[in-house]
Amino acid sequence: MTRFSRHFVPVQGHQSKPAHFYRSLMATIISQATNLGIVAMSASVKGTTVDMLRHVLHNFIREETLTAASTEIVNQHHLLPLSSVHGSGTLSSSDAQRFKVRASSLLASAYPRYYGYYEKAIGLYTHTSDQYSVFATQAISCGPREALYVLDGLLKNNTILKIRQHTTDTHGYTEIIFALCHLLGFYFMPRIRDLKDQQLYRVNRKADYGVFAPLLTKTVDMDIVEEQWEAMLRVALSLKQRTAPAHVIV
Repeated sequence: MTRFSRHFVPVQGHQSKPAHFYRSLMATIISQATNLGIVAMSASVKGTTVDMLRHVLHNFIREETLTAASTEIVNQHHLLPLSSVHGSGTLSSSDAQRFKVRASSLLASAYPRYYGYYEKAIGLYTHTSDQYSVFATQAISCGPREALYVLDGLLKNNTILKIRQHTTDTHGYTEIIFALCHLLGFYFMPRIRDLKDQQLYRVNRKADYGVFAPLLTKTVDMDIVEEQWEAMLRVALSLKQRTAPAHVIV
């Protein structure tokens, strides 16, 4: 229905597809998504062999083809009348899940909170729209703060979703993310835990902010903002043009 499988092409771009390609492609994708593996999957799907699935996995499935296929599915999902019942596709949220890994990985790190001090894990950071479609997924380390990866998913969004508002949990925000989201045209709305313990700023030290006054314990240094304004705009433009990964800049 979505024809997403047309995006799975070999690196060469012109290599002919093997016999029963669609069946082998579906089996290979499911084998990886469910962690069954190609050996168990080949035994479960008639007309497929381990060599067939391995050939598809090595030649047709890679990050760019998965991203293109996922974009196709999200776009088609957005056009369904039922999707608009849940939302307009302009609001999104992001969060990470942790998974224990046994294989050696540069991203793997200890995560004592869930896996003790001897097991390693990686994180999968996903961006989900208010229509319940996942438009960005990124494998990350469990070590750094999740806020590093908030902008990556927003800026790499190749779907027809026009994301304008974004929310995270407390682990997904920093003051820098607030600033960059403002410069990039996103309305950042994190769900911050223990608000009274956060550093919140007032622009005018003498202004009366009513019931919010006790929370606004710091004052913004507008001189620094003016001094660095052009530099901040250059950073924002570099992010928008994808000159450098957002998590590196942040």
